[in-house]
Amino acid sequence: MPTGVEVETAVGDSVDVVNTPTYIPHRSGSLFGVISMQQSSQVRGAVIVLPSLAKEVIHTTRALKLLSETLAAHGFLALRIDYANTGESAGDQRDPLAAEHWVDSIRTAVSYVRSLGIRNVTVVGHRVGSLLATQDVDLLGQLDAIVLWDPVVRGRHFVRMQKALYSIVTAESDGLPDSVPLVETDQSDNLVHLMGLTLHSAAAKSLSGMRIDSAALDALPKTAVLALLRDSELESDLAQSIRVNEGEVSSVGDQTDFLEAVNPWVVTLPDEVETIASWIGRRVGDNTPESVEVRSTSSAVVAHTSDGQPIETIVRVLPGNRIVWDTALVGRHTAARHVVVTHTIAHDIRTGPDRLFYDLAIDVAGLEGRVVRFDRAGVGESGHVSDEDTHIRLYKRPYIDEGLRILDAIELPDNATIVHTGVCIGGWMASHAAIESRRRFSTNGSQSGAVIVNPLRWRLRPPVSTGIVERRHRVGFDVPTGEGGESGLAKPTTAPPILRVFKAIDRNVVRRLVGLLPEDAYTVISRSLLARNPDSLVNSIYRAGASVRIVFGPEDYQLFCRYGGPQGFEKRGWRVPIYVGESGDHVGYSATIHKATMQACRDALGLKEPEKAPPSNAPSH
Repeated sequence: MPTGVEVETAVGDSVDVVNTPTYIPHRSGSLFGVISMQQSSQVRGAVIVLPSLAKEVIHTTRALKLLSETLAAHGFLALRIDYANTGESAGDQRDPLAAEHWVDSIRTAVSYVRSLGIRNVTVVGHRVGSLLATQDVDLLGQLDAIVLWDPVVRGRHFVRMQKALYSIVTAESDGLPDSVPLVETDQSDNLVHLMGLTLHSAAAKSLSGMRIDSAALDALPKTAVLALLRDSELESDLAQSIRVNEGEVSSVGDQTDFLEAVNPWVVTLPDEVETIASWIGRRVGDNTPESVEVRSTSSAVVAHTSDGQPIETIVRVLPGNRIVWDTALVGRHTAARHVVVTHTIAHDIRTGPDRLFYDLAIDVAGLEGRVVRFDRAGVGESGHVSDEDTHIRLYKRPYIDEGLRILDAIELPDNATIVHTGVCIGGWMASHAAIESRRRFSTNGSQSGAVIVNPLRWRLRPPVSTGIVERRHRVGFDVPTGEGGESGLAKPTTAPPILRVFKAIDRNVVRRLVGLLPEDAYTVISRSLLARNPDSLVNSIYRAGASVRIVFGPEDYQLFCRYGGPQGFEKRGWRVPIYVGESGDHVGYSATIHKATMQACRDALGLKEPEKAPPSNAPSH
């Protein structure tokens, strides 16, 4: 059984599977990984599971964890990693050498499992993971087998598609009044924005230049390749080459729901998990299991401040197998008086859109603060995987209670400030957490606040039914959507007639009554079933003694105005700090929403933005 860190145990049909978060040393900084194996520590081989990149990682993390747990139940040690410069691993995603570091991360993972004394090593690459795994022929020659799961054959196609998705969802501020102050978009010729990943142009060029060369797979033994391909690729040169070498090629089927979940409360656990685990099990055969000793590391230095101070992330496993990432200057975690807690959208993992919450952690820690990130139960790395994980009921009391559990793991020094932040429903959850933090921590002089980003629901009380609320996530915005297939986006959805009636009543109630009613009567109206007056939520936060700041993308700010937000705030005499991005999207993948959210969190904590170092294109090591 692994030692050195708390572990979570998943009970299978006949064995106990242990999931152990750990950090692995790497030349560009520590890699975060999770090891899955049987509690007996007896293994008959190792499997390294490689994720994709960008937005695809958020939707597929749970499925890759299921694959790891399934492999562990079959007697393997499964290791999943975040590549350097991604996820919870060290390194800025904008590093010019990021693509090189990704490939080197795979070498590090293979070396790590070899160091445990495991001789049989297989790699499973999902999407871009397949592409990266085939870039080093020498590394392929060290493997016993490889699984290409819906592989990205050409990096250029992936980069183009993710750039297009980013452009489609990012709205501009053309329709906003000139009087609205805007958070400006940073202009840089050196950055390339993908959906969920920001790259230096050099790294984007490197990724674009990658392709899966079928000849490289010749370095593997015959029968050592399983390729799960889309129907359009079943007769490709890659597929034919694999068949010539007696590998196996199968159809992967429609992957749209798996890769591009339309709804944030639903994820897919694909059938390919059992297909892959069974194939690897048959290929390895009846190897005699050997005992391995894994010494895991629960903390790592993931960055440094401009003056060289180390920033450390500590990983903890809370009751119920909930995983927490806690980032601060080394030795300052419990002493930090400026704390941010992040809350994600439904099934989104702790790093947030475009690694927002990781970057926020490095930023705040560098100013002597602390940032706590976590995966909710049944999301990302928290808890063993089950069919119940596929659906989360949003905006309900159990959803709130689950989000508030993180407060049980936080102790604040006297006179501290704790700020909760999140996008969309994450902001709604952050509002509840700010109110509860005020109740729990005010006795020691601490203050609490919320930074809410693009909220959809303006009433704190959970709804009786989430049906209409969930439909608002699909139809509440005029975000351009394409056809399915190449774009990967869902087809446009038309609001049901009854919902259009409710929305019309909403707007008319707000517009007609904001300026006419006395404040007490207006408060009653704003809490009604139909009205979605923004000041209702803000009033609940203020009444609890907490503070609030709001971040909007252009379209969300327009919706805020349609619901009478500015008029309601003015009527109450409030000066709520509002940050409107010059461009942006609802779920926070935009670089401008990223910038505005970090600025709002620093302001809420009373911290100044650090001075930027002179730009440099020098490679990092």
